[in-house]
Amino acid sequence: MRYLRAVSMAFSMYSRLPMPWVRWSDDCRAWVLCAFPLVGAVLGLLLLAWSALADLLTLTPQLRAAGAVLLPLAYTGGIHMDGFCDTCDALASHQDRARKLEILKDSRVGAFAVLGCVSYLLLQYALWCQPGWEKEDLWVLALVPVLSRAMSGYGALTQPGARADGLLAAFTEQEQGRGRQRFLLFLCALLALAIGMLGVGCAAVAAAILVYLWYIQMARREFGGLTGDLAGWFLQVCELGCLAAMVLAREIAEGVGYDPDRGRPWGRKTDSPGVSWGPGGGAVPGPGAWDTGALRPPGAGPLPDLEELMGLRAVICNEVGCGLVPIQAEERQRREAVGRLCCQLAERAEAVYRISCGLAIRLK
Repeated sequence: MRYLRAVSMAFSMYSRLPMPWVRWSDDCRAWVLCAFPLVGAVLGLLLLAWSALADLLTLTPQLRAAGAVLLPLAYTGGIHMDGFCDTCDALASHQDRARKLEILKDSRVGAFAVLGCVSYLLLQYALWCQPGWEKEDLWVLALVPVLSRAMSGYGALTQPGARADGLLAAFTEQEQGRGRQRFLLFLCALLALAIGMLGVGCAAVAAAILVYLWYIQMARREFGGLTGDLAGWFLQVCELGCLAAMVLAREIAEGVGYDPDRGRPWGRKTDSPGVSWGPGGGAVPGPGAWDTGALRPPGAGPLPDLEELMGLRAVICNEVGCGLVPIQAEERQRREAVGRLCCQLAERAEAVYRISCGLAIRLK
């Protein structure tokens, strides 16, 4: 029963989920950090559920990203973001260790805490807005909160604390033994192996390890050990670092990006015939796509027939109505013809997307 009480205590402390009341005892409190990864597992399931709901409602990338950013804050009550903000204030003070520890306990919010929080949320939102998330990527992002909490618990049990009081000290003051340390270390290794086998999960694992090493070194140098606020800082930075590493790795490995010469807003770079490029980030099987960018020179031939285009899975059209009015009459006529053809296509198409700065807005 003490393990179940430890789970209830972990969810009561680190989430906003309603839990039954349990009496806090020393034997249960010692196992709270081992139950901490379960809090991350529920958060991962919530992120997967939000992604499925967004697909069902065909939400825009901006709304998807906003939900992915706000969901962890609502689930945890902002307890880890609070530690992140306090740590930003303390690190930016450039004071001695004793003064930095006092700043961590100060309930007031400083300017550097606001700057750090706003910068963090903006960067996280921008990374979530990146198009082309695959199912494997979403599973990685669902497992990252579990990994970060397992690593945080392992660090708390193996590294010295900066002070004798505080929330973290309350969970680590008991006789540690090696059972909990081995359990969390095994869990970290298992999660790292599972994540590394999914898509660009290796980049997420590498980022988590680097952030952890940086966290331990920074905590010892700046504060003399770990605190609860520093643990919250680690969770936030670890999850953001994993997200950034995945985006960067996917860009490098798959060459995702906008190609203005070919009109490819997303997808893997390839010259394979019979492949069109859709807003999901991958190739769309089918007869292929017709690209109006190939019709720039005058006299390039007649435009395809509307019914011919309707037989394709996708049609990509560059913006031809902006800019200066062409001097040549042929170019003006072709621009007008392309615009009217696209209007007819949009009227009959199942879905219409407008691409701006690499982001898709569904118009129909």
